[in-house]
Amino acid sequence: MAPTAADRVQFPLGLSFGGTLREEHLAFLPVLAELDFRRLEVWPGGLLELDALPASKGLAAISTNGLIVHSVHALFGEAYDISSPKPEVRENGRRAIIEAIRLAERLGAGIVVAHASSEPIGDQERAARLELARQSLLSVVPAVQRGSVKLALEYLPRTCLTNCPEELLSLVADVDCFGICLDTNHQPPGTHLATLVDAMAPKLIAIHASDWDGEKERHWLPFKGIIDWQGFVAHLARIQYRGAFVIEASPGDRPAAALRELRGKLAQIGF
Repeated sequence: MAPTAADRVQFPLGLSFGGTLREEHLAFLPVLAELDFRRLEVWPGGLLELDALPASKGLAAISTNGLIVHSVHALFGEAYDISSPKPEVRENGRRAIIEAIRLAERLGAGIVVAHASSEPIGDQERAARLELARQSLLSVVPAVQRGSVKLALEYLPRTCLTNCPEELLSLVADVDCFGICLDTNHQPPGTHLATLVDAMAPKLIAIHASDWDGEKERHWLPFKGIIDWQGFVAHLARIQYRGAFVIEASPGDRPAAALRELRGKLAQIGF
């Protein structure tokens, strides 16, 4: 049975390109508008180079199609690890977050997504690395506040920092402009998404939605793997989540067809 108006979820759909906006994406933007994936997550660079924004065909195409840049994902990885013992690497990570904040401010995005670390991180160094990440994050608070954005620290997998709600909350709980981005592909096997949502609820401001097989990080489109999407969405509604529901998965070689199929399935669970 199709959902009634009362069953409709109250958070909008979005899509992350999982990298920079490129020329080949532009022809795809009208499809996103047609299917109501109107919130975009973008990365610095590509057609959204900060210094070239006034003449950016990417920005023009986003606007023409009635799309909104919802969030900017800061660059991440070993070279940008804000928990690194190497000061120069931590500084690279800080600068990457600040660049993402500046881009978000220019694009009107309200959220910047960032990672607390790369990996591997051993048990013996974990506490020290967590403290280095904390210091790095606190150092960008003035930039976050000037940019009128929220910094969403991502729930990460395996041995990364913030691979559990306790570590995430230890870094964001006491800072008003910090929140959490829950990536549904980063849960360890056997974890229930509802449990994670409940633990993160007070600071949950962003979702990266993708499916997996219960064993390895896959970033499949929703409904391809094992996640109970109807249950997950219903649980988000119960905690009164009001952020965007951003799909962070590759739609494959036939993106328009794949997203049309996905949109139909999402409509059946209340979108």
